[in-house]
Amino acid sequence: MEPITSAAQAVDALISKYYKLVFHTIYGLTGDWEESQDLTQETFQKALKTIDDARATSGENFHARAWLLRIAVNTVRMQRRRRNLFRFIPFSFMDKGKAEASEQETDSDSLTTQAAPVQPVGYGATEGADPAELVAERDVIQRTMARLSEPLRECLLLSILGDFSTGEIATMLDVQEAAVRQRLARARKQFQQFYALESGEQLNDSDTPISSMEKHLEPQKQQSHKGQTQTSKQKKVRKASRVQRDQKSGTSQCTMDSLHFLGVLMRNDSIESLMHRHYGSTAHTPANLEQRLHASVQNKAAELQRQQLVEARILEQRMSRRQVVRLVALSTAGLGILNMGLESLQAFEDALVGQEATQTAYP
Repeated sequence: MEPITSAAQAVDALISKYYKLVFHTIYGLTGDWEESQDLTQETFQKALKTIDDARATSGENFHARAWLLRIAVNTVRMQRRRRNLFRFIPFSFMDKGKAEASEQETDSDSLTTQAAPVQPVGYGATEGADPAELVAERDVIQRTMARLSEPLRECLLLSILGDFSTGEIATMLDVQEAAVRQRLARARKQFQQFYALESGEQLNDSDTPISSMEKHLEPQKQQSHKGQTQTSKQKKVRKASRVQRDQKSGTSQCTMDSLHFLGVLMRNDSIESLMHRHYGSTAHTPANLEQRLHASVQNKAAELQRQQLVEARILEQRMSRRQVVRLVALSTAGLGILNMGLESLQAFEDALVGQEATQTAYP
């Protein structure tokens, strides 16, 4: 019973520390709010079963965060394999009321109450951010992530959300480090392209590597495109002024597109800022997720304890092979001795009968 208790305590500590990271990583991989909650619960239950073995195998080199996210990625992969066999329906949808509550939770109403911490400090967060704009941006990011292949999504999320190096990601995914670097470069490039297609915005990806040739030609490019850049900036300023003019005069209502355009002018996003805003530690999470995860792990620990009790009783009642061989040998010897005793008794009885017959024949 003691190992399960210590494992449950260790996993409870991991839940308190990393449940947001695990949930948002899974959410970034799946794009499904309800399914991500189920897979997060499954991840920590798997961690409960294997944490003792993982600690014993790794020793001092045990890194809980990397180990936990590796379980999360593998859980999502297994889920995709199961989905290829049959359609998966999350347990949350079995209850109609819970499904309706979850739908309301993902609507803009929930973001209205959580609007302040949606974007962490240092990424341009403002208290007056429009929840409608955040919802629209979130949808664009989800569509962009859905267009990336699964290996690219995994590397991108582990690099930005998990803050892992290419070597750590290679170990977690069991691939070569060169392959991770290639996937990260492709993921950033495709994310920029797909995000531009979905939203019409250009991201400022400062982490994208630039070759020496591009650095050498950069001043020439800036000079050649200087006139075009100024023209595009002037167009943006004119369009923004037109929108503001329309708002003051009341001739037209400010639509979502105009609000979104004004937000683009005020904020120059990078991939990191977008990912942290919607998948980071301060992003919106399901209500009472941490409490539900703690309860799930405790229930699983109790179930494993009951299984251990049953297995212990079975082992107590089960005889080993050596004991069986010894019992068979003793039984065989006992039967042999018993047979010899019966034969001796039969011979003694025959002798007595023969003696009586002789005395009767000669009185």
